[in-house]
Amino acid sequence: MGVSIRNRLRPKISLPFCMTLTLLSLLAEIGTSAAQERWKWSGSLATNAHGYMQTLNKADRVGLNTFTLEAAQKVSVNLSERVAINVKTCLSCHGFRVSQAYAEVSASDLVNVEIGRFIVPFGEFNSRHDPANNKTASKPLPYMMGHIVRPLDHNYSILMTPYADTGLNLFGNYWPNDNVQLSYALYLVNGLQGTNDINWVQSAEYRDNNPFPVGGARMVIAPYDLFIIGGSFLTGTYDDDSDLGYWIAGAELRTRVKRFTVRGEYLRRKTQVYIPVPGGGVIRDSFAKSGFYAEIEFPVQSHLEFIARVDGMLRKGPVVGQALDESMGITRLTAGITVVARSYLMIKVNHEFWRLTDFKDLNLVNLQVVLTY
Repeated sequence: MGVSIRNRLRPKISLPFCMTLTLLSLLAEIGTSAAQERWKWSGSLATNAHGYMQTLNKADRVGLNTFTLEAAQKVSVNLSERVAINVKTCLSCHGFRVSQAYAEVSASDLVNVEIGRFIVPFGEFNSRHDPANNKTASKPLPYMMGHIVRPLDHNYSILMTPYADTGLNLFGNYWPNDNVQLSYALYLVNGLQGTNDINWVQSAEYRDNNPFPVGGARMVIAPYDLFIIGGSFLTGTYDDDSDLGYWIAGAELRTRVKRFTVRGEYLRRKTQVYIPVPGGGVIRDSFAKSGFYAEIEFPVQSHLEFIARVDGMLRKGPVVGQALDESMGITRLTAGITVVARSYLMIKVNHEFWRLTDFKDLNLVNLQVVLTY
């Protein structure tokens, strides 16, 4: 990935964005009492501001923008008791996109189907990626998108979220007894894309670059309201010729101890690449990128919560096209507060200490304001 990626990730107000807003406005005008029961509208608007706690010169630039924006609008319509259509648009550092557009068919609690472009059921955080659904001002490192320090040096995260893709998803819930719930998801999607390593801009395209889908699954168990534990896995190829493969595995845990909410995940991705050899030619090799996060939420008052998080990411293996060590990593400590000023207004203030193995340490202050409706 070259430096041009940063330019492509800047938000642009495009013709499709204006057309979408116009369409949503027209649909809002036709609301009758019957239509209002069928149609559901929701959305969020979040803005981030970053500040460094030490002076940075030009040689120390780390690739973060001062202000960033995330806006989302979701529309759902129930065609019948068992069939619904969902469309969600978003505007953020990757520009304007239709992140979701799918039909959901509910046959029973055990068997449900999503067809189209949906949020891929991998991991716990990916399912609550919207800023309105989490208490920290930035995403965990394994899932981080545009806010990562030195993004091009690390080629971003393990699985950039929100991870939406096009395909087919079969999911449901099963209760062996009144106190245990099992949830599953089995899916086929286009998968991540790239040439010689994952290219996150290319992976956001609506069309696949090769003729083979990626398969994956997620399983979650919730026994006796004590905790929720789960695992996810997906595998496939990512290059045009379907010669280079990858797999991603993850484990998740969430529990509540008195007033504390504790959650965490571990992710690992193994990616095949071609490495040049002396004398010409290439060989097939692979590198591994692993990461984790663990966070705790503690309500101090009804409208105030304290947040603490530790997360990290480590890359091991051959480096493609970069003069960096074969082992490089990040560790981050985060502490902050979240103020729920109104039911629709959330204010988050975080202090983050970044420790990088190949670069200087960094202190970062992150402020995020979230509006929901």
